[in-house]
Amino acid sequence: MANTFSFKAGGNILPSRIIKLSDAFEVQQAAASGADLLGVTSEATKDAPGLTGASTNHAESGDPVQYFGPGEVCLVEAGEALTAPVLCTADSVGRAVAASTGEYAVVRVIEDASAAGELVRCLVSDLVNVI
Repeated sequence: MANTFSFKAGGNILPSRIIKLSDAFEVQQAAASGADLLGVTSEATKDAPGLTGASTNHAESGDPVQYFGPGEVCLVEAGEALTAPVLCTADSVGRAVAASTGEYAVVRVIEDASAAGELVRCLVSDLVNVI
């Protein structure tokens, strides 16, 4: 992750989800297409998996957020079946879904997803308004 800015979480954010700017140096899990989309969180969880009481979130309110930005390849959770190389935006829970005309896209999937919930490789891009 080559990003040079440090953002804190403005709420709970799951791993491999699209995030958006929400405030000064704060990000949230994206809940729709928008001009505030930023990138994709890493696949890491806040706590080590398998421990009793361990968080499955990537970050919780106030925690630092590790994310992938433009030009980086990472894993994103698909919100539907996707065929590469489609431009994607966020669904209501930050998963990648195909962007429609007039929506903003921040990732391009580079491998197919056969169903929602799959982790697929994507290339994070600068924000694109799909025409």
